[in-house]
Amino acid sequence: MKKLFLLFGIIVFFQGCFLARDNFKPAGENGKVFKIYVNPIGNSTIQYGLDVGLMRAITNEMLFDGRLTFVNTPQEADGVLSVSITRYVREPLTYDDLLRAEQYKLEIAADISLYDFDTKEVLWMQENMRAMQIYRNPNTLSDELTAEQEARNYLWEKLSRNIVRGIVKWLADSRKND
Repeated sequence: MKKLFLLFGIIVFFQGCFLARDNFKPAGENGKVFKIYVNPIGNSTIQYGLDVGLMRAITNEMLFDGRLTFVNTPQEADGVLSVSITRYVREPLTYDDLLRAEQYKLEIAADISLYDFDTKEVLWMQENMRAMQIYRNPNTLSDELTAEQEARNYLWEKLSRNIVRGIVKWLADSRKND
């Protein structure tokens, strides 16, 4: 009886794998955006160096996701991704007895657009995409995120995941319309 259940479990497992593989289709099969170039990221805040972290996170997320191909020049690309960081706010939330900040809220916002390189037509746009993280002051003991840089890295991952998912969703929706 145990062998029968084991055999049944293996069959169900592999059937699920095959079904999942059939549902996965690279984004560019229908001629829509497949190869993407990421323009240098704009930073309209006074915080220096934010563009480097977000660029790294977007590139890593595209490579990890696998449904979009990253190219090195806009001429090779079917679509060009343009990102501009518009907001970077770090504000204290809670204070201790000596009025030292214990917790901070870090919020980052960006404007994102994907456009066709040849026609300059905007294919997908998301204005004011936001991500927020609350973290503790590094001077206090905590198991949570303890430094602004760690919170910032977390927000880069969150924003880049939302950007890549937005592009992939747009591609899926545009395929349905074709």
